[in-house]
Amino acid sequence: MNRRRFIITGISISVVFLIILLYFFGRWILNETYSWLSKDAENFARAITNSLIESIKVPWETGDDMTMNSIIYRIKKENREIEEIALIQKDKTIIAHTNTENILTKFKLPEDAPFDLKSYEFKIKGNKVYVFKSALSTLGDTLGYVYMSMIPGSLLEGKDALRRILFLFVIALSALFLFLSAIVVFLSTPEERKVSYSPPHFSDYVSSLIPESGGYKPESWEIYEFYEKGKIPNLFYKIFRISPEKWGIMSFQVISGGYNWSILFPFINSYLDRNLFTEEDPYVILQGLTREFSKINIGEGVVEGSILFFDQGENKVKGASFGDHILFRIRNGELINVFEPGNFYDFRTKNFGLKYFEVDFEDKFLLVTGNFFRWEKFEEISKEIVNSKTREEIKKVREDFRFICEKAKLNEGILALYLRQKKEV
Repeated sequence: MNRRRFIITGISISVVFLIILLYFFGRWILNETYSWLSKDAENFARAITNSLIESIKVPWETGDDMTMNSIIYRIKKENREIEEIALIQKDKTIIAHTNTENILTKFKLPEDAPFDLKSYEFKIKGNKVYVFKSALSTLGDTLGYVYMSMIPGSLLEGKDALRRILFLFVIALSALFLFLSAIVVFLSTPEERKVSYSPPHFSDYVSSLIPESGGYKPESWEIYEFYEKGKIPNLFYKIFRISPEKWGIMSFQVISGGYNWSILFPFINSYLDRNLFTEEDPYVILQGLTREFSKINIGEGVVEGSILFFDQGENKVKGASFGDHILFRIRNGELINVFEPGNFYDFRTKNFGLKYFEVDFEDKFLLVTGNFFRWEKFEEISKEIVNSKTREEIKKVREDFRFICEKAKLNEGILALYLRQKKEV
């Protein structure tokens, strides 16, 4: 066997070995990642289920079927991943359902459900999460059962994203191996050759669970977002409308504690949905929320947050905050604290410092979350924000902000909202 044939045979055997190795490596990566995604999806389903059970406990005890149906309809509308919710009495009669045609019928599990009515909790089959859990009364008696099925976006999109990334990895590694093999063949052959090679270009695929901001935009204010999600989606905010003359902003961030955001965000969202439009005092709302925190089984981590009400009738901003979510007034190009920040809510000690504030309207405000306030670039970026006057200047500041964030490769998310009253023409 001549030298050239020997090299080609060796390369062929190496290619076969590489294919087998990549196949088993890819299977292992897929299985490990699917296990992690399944755990995350189960935590998400568990948080929504526990929040739902707490919401329907009193209406169930009082026999208020209309309120229970309203609650499950709202929860399904806010969480697009949910396919079906049913509230079932102990005799298997459905008393509330996202499909009203099923009310008062006998409940039957779908054929593809991975459990029976004698063994229930949280189960995952394919891309779908099934829940069948007992609902307890205030005294601890069994009221009935909650059934829910959902397809979490993290489970479906995460698997698709991983397959794409593995595919790109295999292509890149194979291309590199073949390129090096071609060089070896070229150098081992006496004939002169011209080799042309164009390296492949690959694009990144990114998937996220971050909750998006609310869709309401106040007519008399301009709001500019300076937001970077970071590697961990531990931050969310919403802009909401309460009445024609009142609107507000809520923002929360989990500073540590792994992926506790996947439990806390649905919990916070559900609590505020029940209280935001019935209680006018933001301090009372956050005080009630921190009391609910003590009921969650989380032993570590801290969270900070704020709620602001902009009252057009009274021309005042009323708010409450714990942690370093800070509101600044902007006067003559300077930032002025509206209040001194309090302590985070610590899930280990259950301690926190809740602050209330009330201030007259100004032309400009800057709301920043704790990670932004503690960031080394805060002073530099905030100075550019307060000195910008035109929309073009603000757009330039936002571009600079994005560039700095990309360069910094932040681990956790940061957020600042620049609020400016529109001038009447």
